[in-house]
Amino acid sequence: MLQSWLGVLVFLQQGKRKMEEQHIYEKMTIAGQQIGLNVCVIHPADVNYATNKVNALIYLPSSQKWTRKWMNIPPYIFDRCRSSNRGKYHIVRKFRMRYSHLTYLNSPLRNKWLIYNVLREQPAFQAFLPNTILFNRASDIKHMMNKYGMVYVKPASGTGGRGILRIEHHSRHPRHLFVEGRDRYRHIIKPQYVNFDRLGRYMYTWVKQERYIVQQGIEVKLPNGRVHDVRMLVQKNEVGMWTLTGTVGRVGARQSVTSNLHGGGRAVPMRALLERWIGDNPSIYEIESQLERAGIQIAKYLEMKYGSLCELALDWAIDKNGRHWLLEVNPKPSREAFQNVGDEAAYHKAITKPIHYAKWIMTNKHVR
Repeated sequence: MLQSWLGVLVFLQQGKRKMEEQHIYEKMTIAGQQIGLNVCVIHPADVNYATNKVNALIYLPSSQKWTRKWMNIPPYIFDRCRSSNRGKYHIVRKFRMRYSHLTYLNSPLRNKWLIYNVLREQPAFQAFLPNTILFNRASDIKHMMNKYGMVYVKPASGTGGRGILRIEHHSRHPRHLFVEGRDRYRHIIKPQYVNFDRLGRYMYTWVKQERYIVQQGIEVKLPNGRVHDVRMLVQKNEVGMWTLTGTVGRVGARQSVTSNLHGGGRAVPMRALLERWIGDNPSIYEIESQLERAGIQIAKYLEMKYGSLCELALDWAIDKNGRHWLLEVNPKPSREAFQNVGDEAAYHKAITKPIHYAKWIMTNKHVR
């Protein structure tokens, strides 16, 4: 008999009529029913704080339809709200502060700059962290450019490749910097040359009161000019242990400085991508092993620092020498890369692991 409820916290799209990744939550609902767990989807703006009830969305597998139901706030919450919008951030923050007594599968993580500094505290992680500084003035970029020849400039709180610039020296124009990237709407901007002396003016029109970081550039352009990286998903399993769910390569769209799938990138098998990139099969096996160990260690460490977590996506750059570099940590990852590359086993685990982990938490709490 179904007893406990898990509420999946999401933002609805287009006036509350559609949700991102609807098919994922349908599959989570079915997976929950198979192990005796109710799953509902809740939008934080649909909460009545006076009555502590929410107009939840519930999927009915028998009719393959969604329905609405007013109900008590579920005691277990899987926070999947993703947005860099300040207004939406405050909506979620209000919910989490009001209902801090609930059991959350995942705690909020801080921005890229703070996560970088937290990871740098651990000597074991320092070797694969690209040098990163907080942007304050143009001289910060100039200093990093002189040291590395190429940098990425990223919003500290950005997601999905929004607002990222790649800046590098160009032999044809020694007094200019070659700049390419994506704007805040994820649109690819026209590549351009910026005079070295005018970099400050250019950057201040770009950042617009947002916090930005400047990150050591790792060369990841394939022979066809497209960038690539490796997306790793680590998740808690049905007994609360961190495990590797899957790893997949990503190749960016033409003229894109990022490989994000939402920005036109495509998923490819990781091993095939690395064979093309570094061509040394024994090294590839070792890289895979190193990435798995590092990913799980990072997940454990961030959980120790920030509180309960159930899944993390880690984006890695592999340079020509086979050295791996951690580019970003994403606490609310998508799952479609595994489906796109045909790894149905990893795709299935990516969807069902949080449900089995939630069931394990509920069972352990009941026993205690």
